[in-house]
Amino acid sequence: MAEQQYKDFSYVAMNAAGERTKGTMRSPSADLVVTTLAQRGYTPLQVKEKGGLNADINFGSGDIKGQKLATFTRQMFTQVRAGISMTEALTLLSREQKNPKTREMLETIRDRMQEGMPFSEALGQYPGTFDRVYQSYIRQGEETGRIHQALERLATSLEKKAKIRGRVKTALTYPVVVSVAATVMVLGILFFLVPQFDALYSSLGGQLPFPTQVLVTASNILKSFWFIIPILVIGTVAFFRQTKDNLDVGTRINKIMYSFPIIGSILHKLALFRWADTLSGALASNVSPLIAVELAAEASGSRWMRKVVPAIQETLETGRMLQDVLPEFPDLYPPTISSMVKTGENAGELPTMLSSIAQTLDEEINQQVEQLSTSLEVVLLIVMGVVIGGIIVALYMPIFGAPDLISGS
Repeated sequence: MAEQQYKDFSYVAMNAAGERTKGTMRSPSADLVVTTLAQRGYTPLQVKEKGGLNADINFGSGDIKGQKLATFTRQMFTQVRAGISMTEALTLLSREQKNPKTREMLETIRDRMQEGMPFSEALGQYPGTFDRVYQSYIRQGEETGRIHQALERLATSLEKKAKIRGRVKTALTYPVVVSVAATVMVLGILFFLVPQFDALYSSLGGQLPFPTQVLVTASNILKSFWFIIPILVIGTVAFFRQTKDNLDVGTRINKIMYSFPIIGSILHKLALFRWADTLSGALASNVSPLIAVELAAEASGSRWMRKVVPAIQETLETGRMLQDVLPEFPDLYPPTISSMVKTGENAGELPTMLSSIAQTLDEEINQQVEQLSTSLEVVLLIVMGVVIGGIIVALYMPIFGAPDLISGS
């Protein structure tokens, strides 16, 4: 029997608290590293051979996101309800994938299931696509023998989230594109056009009008310190990446973002919508309330909500209810939300009430998105007109007073 060759692998994994950790492990294969990490209670995110050019396993490759994940889940539900086995359904769906990495991912999940691994555990190998919420729904469905119901709940929830996210993205696309175009235009004018006018006016001598002098000064500063722009961009990106799992920093950022007019309200309600919708589905699927509130906070995308989870869990562990703890965070969970939760708990229909909360928030977000879209279009047009028009006027002001400019030389 040939002797196994051990290699050094580096890995990135996540523990039960959601914290990332890095390390190295000596093992015959990357698959065995994944298995060992899972046995130790970690969720592997990336495993690669040290010194290798490419990752042996990269769990971000071929990820299915947003509407695609909702469609995949709906297709799985349809086929399982029709009596097709899980492995056969995965085989059929993998054949439809154009992305080879996505096809490989689905085939790997199928292979693991054929080896005896539960569907939920097989999905856990790809946390970039199938997060803890997804895995928990499936695990609960497996334990109760109602996997088709778990898939249906997941598909419905994902479709609602994808729909509302699509509306927000659509509303913001135009303003973002216009803002980027306007910024590029202004930078182009300051970099290339203003210096030419400056050279022309300098040859004439005389004193430039104040607006023109301000424009020339801004152009000179930008040309001299242009490198600060990419440094700021890279620094901002690096800061957010480094603080991705820092709940204290994330909470402060969320508080600032939620305080913005209109857009802040939309982002806050979007987080509340995801929280209510996920918590409703988890509780309806008989997921433990302690786990359900944690899953809901993760699904919300709000680090502020994740930060208050321990306080909520501590309250539930003492036998009290959500209505006893949500009012302690009125800026995060508005009184209307807390009141509706209280009503649902007292009536013994919390999942149904949470579903109603999510539906109400969906309608409010839709109205605010339309309002935001209309307002931003008007504001952007005014700002672009004032900024670009002001620059053009400032550039040509000396020409209008050219005789005075020449005579002053």
